[in-house]
Amino acid sequence: MFVFRCSVQKSFRIGEVTMTILQVRGDRVRIRIEAPEAVAIYRGEVLETLSEAASTALEAAVPPPA
Repeated sequence: MFVFRCSVQKSFRIGEVTMTILQVRGDRVRIRIEAPEAVAIYRGEVLETLSEAASTALEAAVPPPA
């Protein structure tokens, strides 16, 4: 894990993805993310929901062993 401090309007890069801190207000942070179209970007809770839905669909599609 990598943790660092960054001021508003400062950017950092991870591979081809650039993230810029736009605003900090209390415990909320606004971030601009610039990435190639091929890079999927999801919030953690959205990714968990998608994973759970995919697992449920897979379980429904695969019959239990006899």
